[in-house]
Amino acid sequence: MKSVVLAITGLLILGSVSSNVLRGNSGEVQFIDESSLTNSYPDLPTAGNITVTKVMGHWFSFASLPNAIETFCHCTQTVYTLRDDNTISFDESCRFFGPWGPSIHSQSKGYVNPKLGDTSKWINEVDKGPLHVKADYWILRIDEDYKWMLVGQPSSCLLYT
Repeated sequence: MKSVVLAITGLLILGSVSSNVLRGNSGEVQFIDESSLTNSYPDLPTAGNITVTKVMGHWFSFASLPNAIETFCHCTQTVYTLRDDNTISFDESCRFFGPWGPSIHSQSKGYVNPKLGDTSKWINEVDKGPLHVKADYWILRIDEDYKWMLVGQPSSCLLYT
């Protein structure tokens, strides 16, 4: 319970709230060459170097900073899977318009940004037809047992617990 209270307090301090629940193994991920997307934002403290493979698994979001992308999403879940090429599969779903609404689903890939020297600073890449978007996806805080985490962006526009 103390961990949950600390997680929510951390989100409120940062101006947003979000977290997930995981189960995974231990290990390291190799870096993929990519330039930083965060040049125009001040340095935001993150969880530091984490064991990426421990984040792999099924996470449930229980709070988030309101945003236009997920305004109508409820019961949001993300499954992180480490691929053979050391990218991370993001398999996300939620219930649209409420907990009993239709389920919607999206997939994207992510990877650790090697230019930043910190395994908690990822890039999430969506490539759907004409839409190709890259966004920072940073793990701002994580429980020492990897039971909850705060995920956000240096712009402070998005935050999840």
